[in-house]
Amino acid sequence: MSPTPDQAAQPSLDALTGYCGRYSVAHRAWTEAVEAGLDALGNPRDTPHRAGLTTRRNAEAVAAFRPVLAHTGILVSRARTTLDQLPSSAPRRKWQAILDDLDHSSDQIHQILRTWQKAPPAEGSADARDAALWPYLCSWAEHATILQSLVQQDDAEHRLNLTPEQAEQLLAEVREARAEGRLRVMMSWHDMAGRRITTVELPDDDLGHTIAVQGDLDTPTLTVLGRYDDDLAAAAALPQPAPPGALRPDGGDTRPAHSRVQRIESLTHEVLTSTSSSEVAEVLHFASSTRPPFRGPLAALSDLTDAAGEFSRALETHQGTEIAARLAAVSRQLHYLTGEVREISDELDTTASVLPPHRVPRPHHLPAPRSNHGIQAQTAPGPEARRARTQATLPTLTTPSTAQPPARIR
Repeated sequence: MSPTPDQAAQPSLDALTGYCGRYSVAHRAWTEAVEAGLDALGNPRDTPHRAGLTTRRNAEAVAAFRPVLAHTGILVSRARTTLDQLPSSAPRRKWQAILDDLDHSSDQIHQILRTWQKAPPAEGSADARDAALWPYLCSWAEHATILQSLVQQDDAEHRLNLTPEQAEQLLAEVREARAEGRLRVMMSWHDMAGRRITTVELPDDDLGHTIAVQGDLDTPTLTVLGRYDDDLAAAAALPQPAPPGALRPDGGDTRPAHSRVQRIESLTHEVLTSTSSSEVAEVLHFASSTRPPFRGPLAALSDLTDAAGEFSRALETHQGTEIAARLAAVSRQLHYLTGEVREISDELDTTASVLPPHRVPRPHHLPAPRSNHGIQAQTAPGPEARRARTQATLPTLTTPSTAQPPARIR
């Protein structure tokens, strides 16, 4: 018996999945190592060390991609066949552009490898080869989800396993549970035609049936697709997921530029170790800065909130729109707070104050003398207090002398 197209493509998919996993590990390790090597202004402390990290990352990606080399043509060809069979409502032209890009990347990878094999190996030539391959290896890693989804699609037609009356009754129960906030949402995806499919569970269903619905859960257009014994049965019967979209298809940076202001923990440490108001004012000024390259943590938090709101709106659901509105309100509050902190930093700077001298640091090793500033002298503890102190679980230092410490020689 000859293998089915899915069976024939499985080794190719396995090789691509393995590559994506190894690529992700190498790229994450590189990112963490590079960020660890940045100074407070975002500049690399050791440029040669960073170059060595990049060389290692590229080499690991090339080694991980080698098992895929023999399968690139098969994967793209199978995906193109699936693409021709998709409904007109699918974003076929955009997916076609991705496949064309992967096909071009594959050609470039094979050509670079052939050229390098023909040329006599020289010192550093492998590093240059890996650097030339890196952009094309990135394309295969970043677009693998689309490629895999197209290769794995089948043409099975979904059929409703309920009568119209049963589907209508089930829909009413789903809407009621949703309105009361008791509906359990399990998974949600879009099929290749762009239809939103969600699996849910009713709170009072002791048998744990999985119900599949189509459309936005909070709109009148919601319909029931079927009821299944469990999630596995639902996944086998329902249309397969399409590859998820990108928040910014035009290539919005997935990793914002490094802020040239220290992390919030470092800024807090500076406040705790400061002695003058001007020092604290400067820290607050940096924390509330909104202009590059000195964008502070408050501005970064505002960027994060705005991005989350952008994502919620992009979900194109009623609930996502409501969440985006709440995040927009949070962003406005952050903008106001940022301005307040900036004004406070200016006002604090004008005080030109320092901490009063009686706030003397405690000694690290010897007992600290009892302070006589702002408090009345305390009497020695009585017998009961001494007895309680002796019975304590942890040892307690004896009461030090009230004599003033000698003045520090400056």
